[in-house]
Amino acid sequence: MCPKCRSENISYQAIAQAKPKSAAYWLLVGWWWWLAKLALEAILWVFFYVWRFILGLILRKPASVRRAAAAKTYAVCQNCAYTWKVRGKTARL
Repeated sequence: MCPKCRSENISYQAIAQAKPKSAAYWLLVGWWWWLAKLALEAILWVFFYVWRFILGLILRKPASVRRAAAAKTYAVCQNCAYTWKVRGKTARL
């Protein structure tokens, strides 16, 4: 039931929210991972563009193996458009 207009006409939506990396992560680990990735991509782009494309297709993780972000469930009233977070209902996307 909508807390604003007391309507029963409600739909539920799962919205994925990724966790941002902390400042400590970027200071200790993230910057050199980012730099190494950037250098490797530059080398591969210039010299091995075709091989990079082929390896990307072969080594790509299937969708079922990729890390899913936790989604928070929100309810939306169809009459007054009021939105609120639903407790206890968490979906995995």
